[in-house]
This record gives sequence, structure tokens and C-alpha cells, in this order.
Amino acid sequence: MGNTVLSLYSIPLIILQCSFLTAMTFLVKRVLFPTILTFPWHRTTTSSSNSNSSTSTTDKHITVILAGSYNPPHNGHLAMLSYLSQRYGKVLAVIGTNPNKTYDVSPEERAEMLRTMINVSNDDDDDDHHGPKNVRVEGKHSDNFGGSVN
Repeated sequence: MGNTVLSLYSIPLIILQCSFLTAMTFLVKRVLFPTILTFPWHRTTTSSSNSNSSTSTTDKHITVILAGSYNPPHNGHLAMLSYLSQRYGKVLAVIGTNPNKTYDVSPEERAEMLRTMINVSNDDDDDDHHGPKNVRVEGKHSDNFGGSVN
């Protein structure tokens, strides 16, 4: 009879342990095998009637951030910003700094170069090229990185 009482109390503990192991397995799998989206990213639509549309109508309310050192800004950055600006409502390009690296150009200068590239890209009359729209570039040098460059 003593073994029966002990087993009745151990059932919730076994269930708790199984739940914990299941959750940990899921989390470890997500860390070890992350979902990596490569450029160009697949475009999604909200319904089959929008299958010819290049953007999802639900994505326009989303603001996305593309962070990087942009050292130096290049056409690959423009291509990613262009895609993101076509798909999403707003794009924030954040120019970061790594305190363990030295940069020849300040974050403010890199932000200005990126803004110039975006403006020139948008002024281009080529119909096949769609430059980034609704892109805000931020980057300011400080000890704790903050603020924006307008």
C-alpha cells in the first residue's frame, strides 16, 4: 500500500518533467536549427486572390529594422532596403558600431553615405530599378549608441 501512495504522488512530477523536457527540446531545436531566410526572401500573400501581388496587404503596417555596420554602404544594402521598403510599411536602417573594432568612417558619415545612395537610387530614371522608399537611416556615435541622425 505504501508503494501505491508514492506512485500517486509521483505522477504529477512525471508529467511536469515530461512537459519540461518537451519544452526544452523545442527551444534547443530552435537554437540549433534556426530558420534562416536568404535574400531574396519569399514573398507572402494573404489569400490566393493576391497571388499576383508582390506585397501582402497585412505587411504594410509593420516596421522592420535592418541593422548593420554599413562599413561601407554598398549595393547589397540598397537591394535589401529596397525589397524591405516594397514589402513593409517602414524600414529603419540602423548603423551600429562594435566597440572592439576601429572604423575609418564615423557612423554619422556612414549614415550620410547611405542616405545619399538611397536618394541617388530613387532619382534614377530606370524603370526596372525601384529604389528604397520609406527608409529612415539612424546612426550616431556615442559611448552607449543612441540617438538619430536626420
